[in-house]
Amino acid sequence: MKVFAQVIGGDAVQYTLQEGATIADLKKQEPKFASYQASINGDSADDNDELSDYAVVTFSEKIKGAAPRHN
Repeated sequence: MKVFAQVIGGDAVQYTLQEGATIADLKKQEPKFASYQASINGDSADDNDELSDYAVVTFSEKIKGAAPRHN
């Protein structure tokens, strides 16, 4: 199957993956995506989410949560 992937602000590149491939499989094929948070067709995704043919995967900087408040 074919998917398109890009880091926000970069060019989309087409990748060919096996049917049933996940975000983790895409990250293995293209290691530069390893440190980014993925979204599939605009929806937040994690490494276990399965991709579909012609999905658009966008990678962005991971956002770190705020520290809990202690009163």
